[in-house]
Amino acid sequence: MNTRKLLIVTVKQLLEKKKFDELTVQDILDTSGISRGTFYRYFSDKYDVVNTYYKEYVTENILSKFDGTNHISITTEILNFIYENKSYFSNIAFVEGQNSFCEFLYDFSYLAYKTNCLHNSKQNELSEEQLFKLDLITFQQVYQFKKWVSEGCKTSPDDVCRWSQDLIPKEFLSY
Repeated sequence: MNTRKLLIVTVKQLLEKKKFDELTVQDILDTSGISRGTFYRYFSDKYDVVNTYYKEYVTENILSKFDGTNHISITTEILNFIYENKSYFSNIAFVEGQNSFCEFLYDFSYLAYKTNCLHNSKQNELSEEQLFKLDLITFQQVYQFKKWVSEGCKTSPDDVCRWSQDLIPKEFLSY
C-alpha cells in the first residue's frame, strides 16, 4: 500500500472509533508510522484526509458509473457507502467550520450536480433560477445527511434516496 493510501486508511480506522475533534495529526502519525513531513507532503491537515477519502471513493467507485440518467441508483450507492461506514461518518458529520466534511460535501455535491446539469442540458451556463434551485437542493441534501447520520442511519438508504428524489425539481432529474 502506498503512503498516501496508508494515511487515508489509518484516518478511516481511527475515525471509526474516535470523534474527529479528538483526533490529532500525531495520532495519525503514531498509528501509521509515517513522519510529520511525509504527512504534510500528501495532505494539508486531517480535514483534507477525510475529504479526500470521500471524494476518491465516490469518484472512483460510484460516479465513474454515472451516465447522466441514473440519479437514483447513484444516490442510493452513495447512501449505502455512508450506511456501511456509519460509525466513521457519525464522527465527522457534525464538525463545523472551514474545511469541515459537510462544507466539503456541499461544494463537492454542488459542483457534481452543476456539471451534470450543464452537460446534459447542453447549456453553457445555468440560469439564476436554476442556480438558486441547485443551491437549495444541495443544502437540503447535506442537512438530510447530517440528520440521517445523527439518527443512526435508521431509515434505509433506499427510502432516504426515494424521499429525497421526490423533492428534486423534475427539470434537474430530466437532465
